[in-house]
Formats: sequence, structure tokens, C-alpha cells
Amino acid sequence: SANIRPLIGKQLADTMVSSSQPPGYYGTLDTRHALNLSSTVKSIAVLDRLPAGAVRETFARGAETDLRPALRGPAFQPLLDESAFRQMRVEYDTIAWPNGADLAPETLRYWCELGRVASQKEGDQYFAARQKTARVAEET
Repeated sequence: SANIRPLIGKQLADTMVSSSQPPGYYGTLDTRHALNLSSTVKSIAVLDRLPAGAVRETFARGAETDLRPALRGPAFQPLLDESAFRQMRVEYDTIAWPNGADLAPETLRYWCELGRVASQKEGDQYFAARQKTARVAEET
């Protein structure tokens, strides 16, 4: 559309989705940034019961993923307490907590589609293969 304008550098952090900046990826392949509606979501809450007719789905698998195995290290240790864990919010395309802990959105999606938290080695292999596939697709 003629109304769509490019975004430059630091503009990305403060830009809201609009008709001139629709949801999508901005930047180069090396500096890609997703602009989407998640930045307008201030908080998320767990629904104990879903409304009639609603189905709980998580990415492509359609099931919940237990993130507890990933909660290691000083930033994640407090999140083992359920009340601290429930303080999560959507921030920059992923989930984050008030203590500064967050998960990379691509890692979170990978784990949800896998149905479990992957080991560091598994994750490294998966993302290396994806990066290689992206490079090959770019060259063709």
C-alpha cells in the first residue's frame, strides 16, 4: 500500500501497529524486528476455565508445555514459586517477568511446538539447521 512507511533503527521500539506500519517484519535479515499486536497487550493471565466453545491451543501442537525445566539460573530461580511465575507478561514478542527474566521468542515457540523444553545441544542444532536453511533459501 502507498501508506506504508519504512521504520528506521530506534523507531521500532516505540512504534505501534497502524495503517502506515502494519504488523510484519521490518529491517534487514540480520536486524529483523517483528512489529505486531503483542506490544499492545499489557498483561496475560491464566484462564482456569475456558469459555464454552473455546479450545486451548499452543502453537502447532495444541497442548501446553511445562517450562519448569528451563527455570534454572539466578534470574529464573524465583520463578519456581508459582505466584512469582504467574506475574509473567507479554513483552517484546515473548513472555517476561518483573525480575527481568525472559525467554527468547523463537526458543519459546520451538519448545511449545516440540512439546517440551529442549536441551541446549538440541536447541543449538535446531537453530543452526534453520539458519542454514534460511541462507540456502536466500541464495536461490
